[in-house]
Amino acid sequence: MVAAIERRAKDGDFRSNLHRGGVATVADITAAEREIAVKAAQTLGLDVAGVDILRASRGPLGDGK
Repeated sequence: MVAAIERRAKDGDFRSNLHRGGVATVADITAAEREIAVKAAQTLGLDVAGVDILRASRGPLGDGK
């Protein structure tokens, strides 16, 4: 893993797409989020991948919970 960003929607919108006005910032990720991203890429046999993870009050979504 080499980088992580967090995308936020502009005020009044739900879309965080950068070309729609969203903003990206450097993200500090947890060990669980790192594990999910690496496992997802390995499962698909990818050397390079972009993995989206949704943060929720119960923890990161994307690990099958």
